[in-house]
Amino acid sequence: MRRWSVSAVAVAILTLLSAPDLQAADDFRQVQFGLMGGVDLLIDGKSRSMVKQPWGGGIYAKLFPVNYMSIQFDAGYYIAFRSKTVSFHNLVRYKEVSALGTAPIMLGINYEIRPDKTFDPFIGLAGGIYYTIVTQTAQNVSNLGSNPVGATSMTSNDLLVKATKVLPAAAARLGLDIRPLRFITLMVWAQYSYTFDHPELVNDRLGTKKAFIMDNLGLYLATGLSF
Repeated sequence: MRRWSVSAVAVAILTLLSAPDLQAADDFRQVQFGLMGGVDLLIDGKSRSMVKQPWGGGIYAKLFPVNYMSIQFDAGYYIAFRSKTVSFHNLVRYKEVSALGTAPIMLGINYEIRPDKTFDPFIGLAGGIYYTIVTQTAQNVSNLGSNPVGATSMTSNDLLVKATKVLPAAAARLGLDIRPLRFITLMVWAQYSYTFDHPELVNDRLGTKKAFIMDNLGLYLATGLSF
């Protein structure tokens, strides 16, 4: 009788320990998609001082073809602005308005550490492009007198500069995928993006050239459906 009791207790303990794992084995994520938003913290100081930090949002999707791996696609649009008064070598004074619009499109692979659990940390690598437009316009132009380059005749059109470029990019990401309910997912991740090119703002009239560096540390929050 005592031997039977010990055996029964052992079987009950093994059953309790194994039951969650058996249940979780059928609970792997298969597909996720939803909306995302965040901020791209520009790393280059001169670029950051030009337009502040870009904010925006977009869409994302994750596929889980095999256990512990996911393929993630995300695309969005981020904008930033800044205005300041500029006095160029005592030739002309104006209000400079800088604007950034950038559309990152990224595709990557993640290693999912606990894909069958409510809290699933992940790390990954991604590649893609940043379609980037940077503009600087001038308002309230005031000429400060005659000078060799003819600043007295300058208008806002003379001070308008625009640069559009497709920037190849690579990224490393670290995040957490949370599934509070079976069909609902919340995801937060940080991502370092390096761009292999940069747009240049060139003003031939003033003889200026500014490089805009899109390298950034992105912080994102997403919510969507999980199946």
